[in-house]
Amino acid sequence: MSDPASVGFLIAFVAGAASFLSPCVMPLLPGYLSYMSGVSVDAVDSGEASPRRLLVPTLLFVLGFSTIFVLLGTSASLAGSMLTQNRQLVSRIGGGLIVLMGLMFMGVLSFKRLYYERRMDMRTGSTRAGNYLMGIAFGVGWTPCIGPTLGATLLLASQEQTAGRGASLLLVYSLGLGVPFVLSALGVSKLAGVLQFFRRHQKWVMRSAGAILVAFGLLLFFDRVYVISAVIQRWMMSVGLEKLVGI
Repeated sequence: MSDPASVGFLIAFVAGAASFLSPCVMPLLPGYLSYMSGVSVDAVDSGEASPRRLLVPTLLFVLGFSTIFVLLGTSASLAGSMLTQNRQLVSRIGGGLIVLMGLMFMGVLSFKRLYYERRMDMRTGSTRAGNYLMGIAFGVGWTPCIGPTLGATLLLASQEQTAGRGASLLLVYSLGLGVPFVLSALGVSKLAGVLQFFRRHQKWVMRSAGAILVAFGLLLFFDRVYVISAVIQRWMMSVGLEKLVGI
């Protein structure tokens, strides 16, 4: 984890998780699961839906938007190879975007237009191909809503020296966004309680996520990301994990 590139992956994962917490994803989670699986919203909301019924459609949905994001990451890294002389500028733009999203989460800024969604109304039902296509539609159509975090991750990808590294960064972003979807499908019986907790403490959850994003963004902007590596390494040494991971 002392490798600065590993910190980039950590930032990408946190950015993906923050996208999941955004107002156009987390509060609408029962609707997503219902539309993907064909199970009624009431059954999902009450926790009566079968996890086995939800899991495969959710995995295909996540695979769909991951495909789009990985392709975007590949394109960003290829474009970034032409911006080698401007990597510091790109890094500052990316840090600024992350700070912007963090301030929005904290309620300091309110850009409601960024929460506007361009959804493709695909009446796919619950077919396997339809679930995958729905994921692709999500990746293409909801980018205005998750734009700041996705844009910042793409800027990080543009600084990678190979297309594979850029694609990997966006894959990690997709995992940050996708893992909560999968966990929600597996733990649907507890979903109602989780959503109630989120709604009850939404302000503090959003502010905490925003504070983390602002901290990441400032470190990236001032080229101090290595501080995270140092803190993580120091913590792992304090708990005796340094030998396990080969630090």
